[in-house]
Amino acid sequence: MVFTSVEFWVVCDKSAIHITDILSGYDISISVDLLQSLVLSSRFQLTRLACIERYLREYQDRSRYDGNGIFTDFGNKNSFSVRYFGRSKVMQNINEAITKRIHKERAEKIAELHQKQEDYIKLIYLASQIECKYENILVDRNSGIRESHYFPQCHRCQLKNQANSIHITVHE
Repeated sequence: MVFTSVEFWVVCDKSAIHITDILSGYDISISVDLLQSLVLSSRFQLTRLACIERYLREYQDRSRYDGNGIFTDFGNKNSFSVRYFGRSKVMQNINEAITKRIHKERAEKIAELHQKQEDYIKLIYLASQIECKYENILVDRNSGIRESHYFPQCHRCQLKNQANSIHITVHE
């Protein structure tokens, strides 16, 4: 299983290097020693193993970039991702489009925030200009006693509730 997997990896690696040649400069993080403990039963398998070992040694000899390998180094100037991005106009165009979209969305979100702040201030100001409404409710018919109770449809309270219900979603 290991033998077949490594052999398959060699084929895939050759194909990937053909597509993106900068891959060949990185340590593959596969040790030739991994294959030393394999028990192979035929001369044909031993020949295939020798080809794999030769490929791995040549690969290790031609790796030019220091680091722990293509899968672990990230963000430094010689990392695969940074070098690939630097060579790829497609990736740079995608990055530029994403950056433009982000700036546009952020500007729209800031404008939305300012509008909602203005709406809030306006509603609070309007509420401060009027008083809460109360209604007189007859408590005792015989004596004619009335009490003042809060009016449920008070315009001032509605304005305050409307102002407090203003919200904005987070922009990430």
